[in-house]
Amino acid sequence: MYTQTAMSSHKRDHNEMTQQSETNLEINAKTIDINKSDNNKKESKNKPKKSNTGSNQKEETPKFTEEENYFLNRIKTQIKPVLDDFEEYGLVLDTIYVVDILAQMANKHIKTLSQIISDEFTSEFNHLKKIKKKPSPIVDDKEKEKEKEKEKEKEKEKEKEKEDNSENNDGDKNEKKNSKKTKKPPSASQAGNILQLLICGESRFKNLKVILERVEYDKELNDIKFIGDSDDIEYQSLSNEQKGIIKFIKSNDFIISIENVPKYPPLLYEIWEDWNYNIWPCVYRAHIFSTPLISNVKNETLLEMRKYMLLAIEQAEIGKNRGHKGIGAVLIDPDSNRIVATSYDQTNKISVDKTPEILETQYLSPVVSHCIMTIMNKLSIEQVTDIKRRMKEQNDKEEKEKEEEEKVENENKTCNDEECNILSFVNLGQYLATNFHLYITKEPCVMCSMALVHSRVKRVVYGSSSRDGGLGTYLKIHTEKSLNHRFEVYKDFMNDECKKLFDSPDAS
Repeated sequence: MYTQTAMSSHKRDHNEMTQQSETNLEINAKTIDINKSDNNKKESKNKPKKSNTGSNQKEETPKFTEEENYFLNRIKTQIKPVLDDFEEYGLVLDTIYVVDILAQMANKHIKTLSQIISDEFTSEFNHLKKIKKKPSPIVDDKEKEKEKEKEKEKEKEKEKEKEDNSENNDGDKNEKKNSKKTKKPPSASQAGNILQLLICGESRFKNLKVILERVEYDKELNDIKFIGDSDDIEYQSLSNEQKGIIKFIKSNDFIISIENVPKYPPLLYEIWEDWNYNIWPCVYRAHIFSTPLISNVKNETLLEMRKYMLLAIEQAEIGKNRGHKGIGAVLIDPDSNRIVATSYDQTNKISVDKTPEILETQYLSPVVSHCIMTIMNKLSIEQVTDIKRRMKEQNDKEEKEKEEEEKVENENKTCNDEECNILSFVNLGQYLATNFHLYITKEPCVMCSMALVHSRVKRVVYGSSSRDGGLGTYLKIHTEKSLNHRFEVYKDFMNDECKKLFDSPDAS
């Protein structure tokens, strides 16, 4: 009985322990699941939200008509940004001096050269890396066989020399000394281990090769000395950097050579990829173009540009029908898509139909009444009128309260009251064409281009070019660094349509 009761109590205790451990495991499992779910929630918060499904994306992407697609395909091949000169350069090659070095000695030579040459001495090649892996020479099968035969012959000669010199130990010692003194050129097995080190541009040191032939390096003096009767006047006239280059080359027994490299930095990644792997290793730095490239302009923007250029074409047709040149312009506020002002060329004194509504040139001579001059004149008149209106409203409010104070202040003022108030309102409000876009059918002349600089316009889009134009053909005034304002310019937009209106080489 005792054993049965003991066994039953033992089983009962064992079952209770197992049940308790199972409950503990369940609790732990639940806590682990809870922690996992919390972590997943945190991760889901931190993770960026996934984009919508493909069907939703298709709904979001705008669908263009066949006519719009045809226009976009055509216009993308015609329209061009008028960039700064250096932005339009393609592959222009320049020459540099290089020396062949072993890869394991690259860091040492680069450090030594950096102590000799300043950054200004090689500033024109800051877009190039200091070293390049030397391409292995292409060897034909016949040449390989000849090299193998030569190597076999050399091995046989070496074996004969060893047999002859084995009797004389002194000869062996002398040979070891000579072998230490003379530097062997890198073998074919080391060919893939050779790098080319950039020294400087050839234009910086045109007579380098000539001077290297006249001098040699003296190890005892640790200096350069001239060979034979060579005159050192030319050497003494060199700069410290040029002397350091000569000493660097001669002390290491380098052989100088010339390589072709890109003269200007690559501004696009595709160009960098080509130059970096095929010409010389380059440094790529993201460049912000003075005018965005067409590849970065959205299709919707191009369609909006067409809409505004069509309005400019309408203005050109109005001017043409009235006896003026067929040139029109539209000024747009891109933030609100509001048409700020429109104009057309008015260089004729009187229109054909003698319409009295033509009042844009009331302060301008017909000689200077080009399309842009008239639109800026109109804009300035509207802004001054608006300023005067606001000034009057403000003065009416403050007139009753500050009559006595204004009398005292007017006595101490050095400028006209109206002029001072106008300047304060101009500084607070819109200044002419700041942040506006201008669409014109013909490239502006130099006078009109300078007017656009003073107007602080943001972008100009014109149709046909002109021989004396100031925004791309004759000059690029919008990229001039000496001026205090620059703006974006696109040319040849709807060139065919604009040429029909005024097919003349003269500017607007």
